[in-house]
Amino acid sequence: MVTAYSPVFFVRTWPDFKSSYALINALSLTILGFSSALLGGMVCDKYEKKIPMIKSYILMAGNFISLPLIAFACWT
Repeated sequence: MVTAYSPVFFVRTWPDFKSSYALINALSLTILGFSSALLGGMVCDKYEKKIPMIKSYILMAGNFISLPLIAFACWT
Protein backbone atom coordinates (compact mmCIF):
# COMPACT_ATOMS: atom_id res chain seq x y z
CA MET A 1 0.00 0.00 0.00
CA VAL A 2 1.48 3.29 -1.11
CA THR A 3 -0.15 5.37 1.63
CA ALA A 4 1.72 3.43 4.32
CA TYR A 5 4.95 5.07 3.12
CA SER A 6 3.59 8.61 2.75
CA PRO A 7 4.53 9.73 6.31
CA VAL A 8 8.14 8.66 5.69
CA PHE A 9 8.15 10.45 2.33
CA PHE A 10 6.77 13.72 3.71
CA VAL A 11 9.04 13.76 6.77
CA ARG A 12 12.13 13.15 4.64
CA THR A 13 11.11 15.69 2.02
CA TRP A 14 9.83 18.44 4.34
CA PRO A 15 11.19 17.83 7.85
CA ASP A 16 10.14 21.28 9.07
CA PHE A 17 6.44 20.49 8.54
CA LYS A 18 6.35 17.26 10.51
CA SER A 19 3.77 18.40 13.07
CA SER A 20 1.57 20.04 10.43
CA TYR A 21 1.57 16.88 8.34
CA ALA A 22 0.78 14.73 11.37
CA LEU A 23 -2.21 16.88 12.31
CA ILE A 24 -3.64 17.07 8.78
CA ASN A 25 -3.05 13.37 8.20
CA ALA A 26 -4.73 12.40 11.48
CA LEU A 27 -7.75 14.60 10.81
CA SER A 28 -8.18 13.42 7.24
CA LEU A 29 -7.83 9.76 8.17
CA THR A 30 -10.27 10.13 11.04
CA ILE A 31 -12.97 12.03 9.17
CA LEU A 32 -12.58 10.68 5.64
CA GLY A 33 -11.66 7.16 6.74
CA PHE A 34 -14.69 6.87 8.97
CA SER A 35 -17.07 8.25 6.37
CA SER A 36 -15.71 6.06 3.57
CA ALA A 37 -15.92 2.95 5.74
CA LEU A 38 -19.49 3.79 6.72
CA LEU A 39 -20.59 4.58 3.16
CA GLY A 40 -18.79 1.54 1.73
CA GLY A 41 -20.42 -0.71 4.31
CA MET A 42 -23.86 0.67 3.52
CA VAL A 43 -23.38 0.15 -0.22
CA CYS A 44 -22.04 -3.38 0.31
CA ASP A 45 -24.91 -4.31 2.60
CA LYS A 46 -27.47 -3.04 0.10
CA TYR A 47 -26.07 -4.76 -3.01
CA GLU A 48 -24.39 -7.87 -1.58
CA LYS A 49 -27.23 -10.21 -2.58
CA LYS A 50 -27.38 -8.90 -6.16
CA ILE A 51 -23.64 -8.51 -6.79
CA PRO A 52 -21.54 -11.08 -4.87
CA MET A 53 -18.24 -9.32 -5.70
CA ILE A 54 -19.43 -5.87 -4.55
CA LYS A 55 -16.92 -5.69 -1.68
CA SER A 56 -14.02 -6.20 -4.07
CA TYR A 57 -15.44 -3.71 -6.55
CA ILE A 58 -15.85 -1.06 -3.85
CA LEU A 59 -12.24 -1.53 -2.70
CA MET A 60 -10.89 -1.39 -6.25
CA ALA A 61 -12.92 1.73 -7.06
CA GLY A 62 -11.68 3.49 -3.93
CA ASN A 63 -8.08 2.68 -4.76
CA PHE A 64 -8.42 3.87 -8.35
CA ILE A 65 -10.10 7.09 -7.24
CA SER A 66 -7.34 7.81 -4.72
CA LEU A 67 -4.42 7.27 -7.13
CA PRO A 68 -4.51 10.75 -8.71
CA LEU A 69 -4.80 12.38 -5.29
CA ILE A 70 -1.82 10.43 -3.94
CA ALA A 71 0.20 11.28 -7.05
CA PHE A 72 -0.69 14.97 -6.70
CA ALA A 73 0.29 15.01 -3.03
CA CYS A 74 3.67 13.40 -3.72
CA TRP A 75 4.58 15.36 -6.85
CA THR A 76 3.80 18.88 -5.67
